[in-house]
Amino acid sequence: MTQHLHFQITRLQRTNVQRLLEGVLVVVVALIVAAILPGLLIRYVYAGQQLLEQPQVLELVPTLSFLVAVVYAGYVFVGNFLRSARINTLERRLEAGQLGDDTVDKQLVSAARQAVAAQSSDQAQRSSAPKKRRGRPKKK
Repeated sequence: MTQHLHFQITRLQRTNVQRLLEGVLVVVVALIVAAILPGLLIRYVYAGQQLLEQPQVLELVPTLSFLVAVVYAGYVFVGNFLRSARINTLERRLEAGQLGDDTVDKQLVSAARQAVAAQSSDQAQRSSAPKKRRGRPKKK
């Protein structure tokens, strides 16, 4: 069971790091989109048109990209906080030794040892017992 707890802790820690990197990537991409996309839209989409006022899309792109970045960063923050709390709980269980499954593991190991000991003693009794001869008995 302790190996299972170690595996869970490691998996949660790796998930925290992965989510953190994803969050940073989303924020960076959102900043790039907010900075570059309006200029690209003016250059390629509205190139042949005479604009009397700024299109609404050019105002919405930065706002939406920042909104996506903030929402995803919040999701990452809350998720990592919950995973960190779970990691702390598992580490405390591991340190305190409050593992009921360890007693089950110990019982299984002792039962296996008893079975092996019983089997080896049965084999020892069989080898020390006289062997029966098959066939005709010897004449005296």
